[in-house]
Amino acid sequence: MSGHILGAHSKALLIDETDGLYPWVKSLGADGAAAFPALPETMLAAVLQKYRHSGDWRQEPNAVEAVPSQASHLVLKAPNLTYGVTDYVERAGPCRLIAPIRDPRAVVASILNQTTIPMVANQARLLRNSAFATVYADELARLDDETIPAFEAAAWVWRIKNEIAEQAVENAGQGLRLKYEDLASGEETALEALFAAAGLDRGLARPHWDVLSGVGPGSGNARNRPLDTTRIEAWRERFDRVEAERIIEIAGPLAQRYGYA
Repeated sequence: MSGHILGAHSKALLIDETDGLYPWVKSLGADGAAAFPALPETMLAAVLQKYRHSGDWRQEPNAVEAVPSQASHLVLKAPNLTYGVTDYVERAGPCRLIAPIRDPRAVVASILNQTTIPMVANQARLLRNSAFATVYADELARLDDETIPAFEAAAWVWRIKNEIAEQAVENAGQGLRLKYEDLASGEETALEALFAAAGLDRGLARPHWDVLSGVGPGSGNARNRPLDTTRIEAWRERFDRVEAERIIEIAGPLAQRYGYA
C-alpha cells in the first residue's frame, strides 16, 4: 500500500521486486541507489509500464530520457531488503526508510494464503544468510521445525522482520513506522506522515488507482482500484480465538505496542 501511494506521486517511480530490484541493489556501489543513471534502461522500461495516467510524463514516448529531470525519488518496494537493511542504507546514499507495520494476524493469514511460494522457507533462508542469523538462532530453529503449526511459523516471521525493521528505523535518523490499517483507511495524519517521511510534496500526489496499472507482486492486489478495506480483518474468518491469541503471543511486545491485541 505504501509503495502504491508513494509510487503514484508525480515525481516518483515505483520499483517492485519483480522489476529486477534485488540484483540491481546488489550491483550498487558507493555512488548510491539515488543515482538515476545507475538504473538499467531495461529495468527502467519495466518500471514505466506500471503507469497509465493520461498525460503523465511517465507514459510519453521519451519517458526514459525524461526520468532524470522529471523524477526526484525512486520508491523501492523491497520487503526482503529488511535482512540487509544496515548494509543497504550505508551504501545507498540519501535514502529514507519507511516500514509499515500490519496486524500480525492479517499478515499470517496472507502468508498462509500464498500457496505458490514457500514464504516461510524463503524468509528463513534470507535470515540464515544475513547478519541477523546469530541473533535469531533460536527463531531459525523454530522455523526449521516442521512439527510446529504453519501459522506459528508465519507468526515468528512477522516478529523477526518487524523487530529488525523497528531497530533499523530507529537507527536511520530519517525513517518512519506507521500502521498499514491507517494508510488503508485513508487517515489524513498517516498520509501526511508518509509523504513527509519520504520528502515528497503532498500537493503533487495522485490516487494510485488513477496512475498505476496491473497487479502488484506478492498478494496480487490490482493497482487500478482502491484497497478493499472490508478485507482488513478477514483474518477473523481464518483463525479461531486460540490461534489468534497464539499469533499475538508470538508476535510479542511489538504487536502490543502498536495496538494489535
